[in-house]
Amino acid sequence: MVEGSNPALSGEGFPREGRGFLSWPVYSWAILLLFGFFQLMQWPLLPRFLDIYYHLSAMKGFSDAGGYVTQAFWEYAPAGRPQLYPPLLHVLMLGFFKAGFSFLTIARFFDCFSAMVLLAVIWHVAGRRTSPRAAFLALLLAASSMSLMLASVTLTAFNLAFVFGLFFMRGISQKKTLAAALWLGLCFYTHAWMGFLVFFSGAIHGMLDRTLRGASWRSALGGLLLAAPMLVYQSASRDCFAFVNAKENRLIQIDVFIYLLAIAGAARAFKEKKGLLPVSWILGMMPLLWTHPPRFFAGHGLVGFIFLASVALDGIFGRLAVRGGKKAEGIALLLVASFFLMAAPVFERNTREGTNRWIWGDRTLAAYLRPSGSPFHAKGFTVYFADEYRAIVEGIRAHSRKDELIWSDFPHAGAILAMLADRGTTSGTLAEVRPKIKRDALGDARILVWFKDRNAKAPAKMPPAVRKYRLELLRETEMAYVYQNPSPGATLQPQKAKIPTAVLFLILAIWAALLFYAERAPSP
Repeated sequence: MVEGSNPALSGEGFPREGRGFLSWPVYSWAILLLFGFFQLMQWPLLPRFLDIYYHLSAMKGFSDAGGYVTQAFWEYAPAGRPQLYPPLLHVLMLGFFKAGFSFLTIARFFDCFSAMVLLAVIWHVAGRRTSPRAAFLALLLAASSMSLMLASVTLTAFNLAFVFGLFFMRGISQKKTLAAALWLGLCFYTHAWMGFLVFFSGAIHGMLDRTLRGASWRSALGGLLLAAPMLVYQSASRDCFAFVNAKENRLIQIDVFIYLLAIAGAARAFKEKKGLLPVSWILGMMPLLWTHPPRFFAGHGLVGFIFLASVALDGIFGRLAVRGGKKAEGIALLLVASFFLMAAPVFERNTREGTNRWIWGDRTLAAYLRPSGSPFHAKGFTVYFADEYRAIVEGIRAHSRKDELIWSDFPHAGAILAMLADRGTTSGTLAEVRPKIKRDALGDARILVWFKDRNAKAPAKMPPAVRKYRLELLRETEMAYVYQNPSPGATLQPQKAKIPTAVLFLILAIWAALLFYAERAPSP
């Protein structure tokens, strides 16, 4: 319990006759089911963001190679580039692909359930360290944040690694060193940067909480050692990697009332000298301020503040329950839920234009219930257009061999076309990782695809390229021009798998078995 033995203060609930009205686990399940339903209704609009197409491309590369490779030969072909991205998400997607699911179904599945997994784990982890009421409030606040929900959908690997990180911190709190180390290892094998952020959080918690110092530091070191093979390889190719100033960094949003409640929650945590895990989590995520500020303030970095805010709200609800009974608590619940799900304001800073503004009603439930009036970024977008791509893919297959390459002025769409046509591409989709060898991407390709601008006009760079390479027009669609290079300069150079697919799945099975054993073991 959080505040002594009083069930109202602790959020454990009322006597049995009152639990029908106020049952916090039931309310939590209601939120999960409601938002799960809304996510399923979004299925035709998914995937929402471009990153998933990079992951699909890597998955397809693993499939073609017969397992894990250290050289991404399917992009920037024929030379390729180092495959620095951790492989776990791609291996999981590969399992679905081997089971017969299509590219689009896999992308939609991971986008659809990514947000739900995050919400469920936030509730689960909060419930292990606080009361059922505080866990419900943490779930409510997380589900209300439009920016956090969008981040969980669009940043699939980042989100999955974050979820593993939450389990890592839970393992530390239970002094289950082996389980925590295994979870941290999964973080690194899913998203290296998130792995380091979680590592920092664990190390910092060892400094803040003496009772968990040994468990924190042993777990952090153990996870780092488990990830050593991949980290050594990434270090050897570090000259090919650099952070990029993504467009997402232009908008920074502050969920004001969550932050205000978090301040009160932090004061309570330090006063009672317990419940410091969220503080460690926030401090560990702070490097995002330099690399991805929006992810710290309004994305996954917000979760630490949500945990603290839920503790503050839990204290308020406890006092209301003591003074006014379950009726007062019920009214407060309706008001708080309505405010955060429908109306709470967000402060937005546009760093590019130097402007500030307040946005009211930019909440998840408000967007779901009135989509025609939802904020612009809640609508999402896609670059997958089945009918258009089908015509282009037919042209690619008809006028190129399987070992010949394609190029597109829009790399993410080029990656989709390459997957559907079963071809390699001379362009790439992950700007952070550069190829070691630069080649003539247009000259190496057999098929070149230029997408029209918003006015259905040809890109300015297309006519000079057509003349330079003596390209032949194969077809023009409503969206694109498809050309053939009569003298392509290269073909695809596939790589042999370093770790066969069967071995990858075996490693996953062994890791899962160890996790099951470690989680089942009693806390020391």
